Amino acid sequence: MNRLVRTALFVPYSPWVDSVYWTLGIEIAFYAVVWTLLWLGRFHLMEIVAVVIGMVSTLFWCLYYPLDWSDFAETRWLALLLVHHGCFFATGVMIWLMRFKAVTPFRLGLCALFLVGCVLQIASSVDVHTVKVEEQMPYAPPIVFFLVAIALMAWSLRLDLSWRGWRRIGLMTYPLYLIHDVVGAAILGALMRAGVPYLLSVVIVGATMIAASWLIAIEAEPRIRLLLDHTIFRYRLRAA
Repeated sequence: MNRLVRTALFVPYSPWVDSVYWTLGIEIAFYAVVWTLLWLGRFHLMEIVAVVIGMVSTLFWCLYYPLDWSDFAETRWLALLLVHHGCFFATGVMIWLMRFKAVTPFRLGLCALFLVGCVLQIASSVDVHTVKVEEQMPYAPPIVFFLVAIALMAWSLRLDLSWRGWRRIGLMTYPLYLIHDVVGAAILGALMRAGVPYLLSVVIVGATMIAASWLIAIEAEPRIRLLLDHTIFRYRLRAA
């Protein structure tokens, strides 16, 4: 019950109902920066703020190995201050700016610089997990997967994404991320114990998680949001 309450309240420190929720506090920290700029009417400064966040984060990771800062690899307050993952957010902002404003050499250069920080962060994460599982883990797969994802995002800058389905798919990715770990593992374990072959179990779990993500993002969440708008947040509708 304690884990459930802490998760529902977005408490930034563990324990939570699922270990993957460690990212929520970091994401909220970034959203707080965006909200502050909107509240101050200074959203036009978003690019400058993102560059500062990205520079600080990238500098941290560039110094991480030379100065042997391994003790800071999982320091939660550094993560909440966006020092650990600010390079990722800054990369995202640069891609967003190039999508909706203009592709410029300056933004391309910054994006490339921040990607260096991202790769170094992923490498440090591999080191941490190697220690935890007491088995050497390769650097290449997560780094290549990440860079391919970035390349696809860059490619999307030249595509017509007016199809409404893209937005729905995007909305589904977040619930999929949040439920696949514990829920997916529980279903996979149940299928394996029932004698279902592993590969078939994986396919079933994958399809189930995607279907559940669709129900959450497309059906459940809009209804819950509408309910909240007419109850807890009804003052906002009156103001509008």
